[in-house]
Amino acid sequence: MQIDISKDLKKWLTTQQCFEVVIAFMGHFDLREWKKMEDFITQEIIWERPDQTISGILNLRTVLQSTPKDTRVRHVISNLKSTFLENGNVQITSYFTVYRILNIKEGDDAPFELNGPVSMGMYFDELTQVNNSWRILKKQTQLDFRK
Repeated sequence: MQIDISKDLKKWLTTQQCFEVVIAFMGHFDLREWKKMEDFITQEIIWERPDQTISGILNLRTVLQSTPKDTRVRHVISNLKSTFLENGNVQITSYFTVYRILNIKEGDDAPFELNGPVSMGMYFDELTQVNNSWRILKKQTQLDFRK
């Protein structure tokens, strides 16, 4: 059996790039860095969330701007797995755990009291190449546990 190192290396590098995109996107989300999030998605993004489906970057901007400023959210992303799709895209499957604090008053400093995670589940991110960069085309949320 002959192994094609260049093919395996390219697949590994692609997987790492896609992992980084998925993690960076959620990291910017947590920090309310909405504009930076756009570097990791396509203009046509579809984000299927438990409460709504967001279609397109303009709709995403509207939803994000309506997020209450007194809320702090943090995602823990783990167990990332890649699947190479027949259309040339890559699907990243991951587990998430969400921590959320509400009603933060101006001037309050971290650390905040934590009562445990508010939800846990899985993300299914489909990434496609745009100008030689991997970007999220579709993000599906599967909620397994909710407080």
